[in-house]
This record gives sequence, C-alpha cells and structure tokens, in this order.
Amino acid sequence: VNLGLETRNTPVDFSAPFVQESSLTLRLPAGWKIASMSPGVPSLANTRNELGDATSLITGIADRIEIKRTFLLKQKSITPAEYPKLRALLESWRTLEHTVLYLSIPAK
Repeated sequence: VNLGLETRNTPVDFSAPFVQESSLTLRLPAGWKIASMSPGVPSLANTRNELGDATSLITGIADRIEIKRTFLLKQKSITPAEYPKLRALLESWRTLEHTVLYLSIPAK
C-alpha cells in the first residue's frame, strides 16, 4: 500500500483478512540493559481502529528481551472512504513506539 497517498479513488484489496505475527528473542551481553523501559515492566504499544489492530509487546527479564509484534487486518477490501483508517493503522505501525528499543551499555 502506497502510504504517500492521502486519499484513494479505488479500493485496496488483499487476498483475505489476515494476522501477521513476528517474535524475536534477544540475549543481551553482560551489563547491557533496556534503557527504554522499567525492569520487569512490559512495554505495550497498541493502535486499534475499526479495520484492525497493531500491537508491539516488549518484555525484558534479566538478560533476555522478548519482542512480539502483531498486525491484524479484519477485512480483505478497504473502500476509498475507509482508506484513511487503514493508512493511520499502517503509519502507527512504523512509529518509534512500535519500532525502536533503546539499550544501555556498561561504562568501560
């Protein structure tokens, strides 16, 4: 989907409604810490509207970080009138709260 378009005259068609999930587990080197969240407190970014849901969940325990990202689109065809909602959902999926994790390294 070309997000550069603010409006559309034709629908956006997908083959079906869908859920895209991705998971990643990171092991941090000794002394490294998650700087962008409190220890042991999950970080959740969620954007939801009538068309779907974009969720990023980050949990950090000791030297392990688990990241789970889920994108749900509830319908296969998006009308031109609904397109701004799809665009908002996809744009939120690319924001810093959904894409960036800050780490701190030990001082030498």
